[in-house]
Amino acid sequence: MTPLEIFGIAARLLVKRPFAFLHSDVQASFLKEEKMAVYSLIKALEDKKLHATLVYKSVKAVHDVFVAEDFDEVSFVQNLDNLVDIYSKSSDKKLKKQAIEIKSDVTKAKNCLLEYHILLEKLAENGAEMSEEQRDKNDLKHIQSVGIFYVLEYTLQVFYEFCHISDTDKKKLLTVGLKTNAGNLPGYLPLEDSFRHELCLKIFDENLRDKLLMAFYEFEDFITEKIDLKKFGIALKNFNLTLLQAFKEKGLKVFKALVYKPFGNNVDIEEVIKNIKNLKI
Repeated sequence: MTPLEIFGIAARLLVKRPFAFLHSDVQASFLKEEKMAVYSLIKALEDKKLHATLVYKSVKAVHDVFVAEDFDEVSFVQNLDNLVDIYSKSSDKKLKKQAIEIKSDVTKAKNCLLEYHILLEKLAENGAEMSEEQRDKNDLKHIQSVGIFYVLEYTLQVFYEFCHISDTDKKKLLTVGLKTNAGNLPGYLPLEDSFRHELCLKIFDENLRDKLLMAFYEFEDFITEKIDLKKFGIALKNFNLTLLQAFKEKGLKVFKALVYKPFGNNVDIEEVIKNIKNLKI
């Protein structure tokens, strides 16, 4: 496998989730493979005495990310994006083809990571002007207004429907939406990305925010081009349980809904958790 192909694999991983949320074995493999790829490019260029070229300087910029004390994923994808741009104009047809093939993934990874880190910086800036008590109060308010009203009401209803409808209707519910006894449910897939952004990236409590983000990233692994409905349903069940448990640990005691309430309304969170566990896909 060529260095550019290895860079493409890294980009696709970072599109799915930031480096910190990759499992430890994946992180270790990521760093090992990417280091080897960039070192091989450095050596090849140095062997050809191409130290003064733009491509060498760009490869060196990627290399420097890996010799730093901590891995900076934003610097990595920004410098990688520059390097891919240069190779996409190469006279070497093979290198040019490979660069063009991974360009989309690299740019997408850069945009995803920039958005994530910029939102975290903005959150930290806003939180710096608040006391810990104010941040906790804000988090609980956000959990109710977004975590329950916007996310869990809907995802719990989707899970409930998944336990009672046909595979044909499940596919409709995921894509275009479905009319149910609880009301018209919009398609799940078009909403999923907004759920993660609106809920997680406005939570001040870092531990809670990371738990929620990991729950989303783990669940999103089941959203593939061809979704296994059984596995998706089980993953959705676990996702809902993880969010409810995290909200409970933060201090939310009662499930209060506005529109969808498949497991009751104004009931203890623990009761909702118990009812979800009793349902089978």
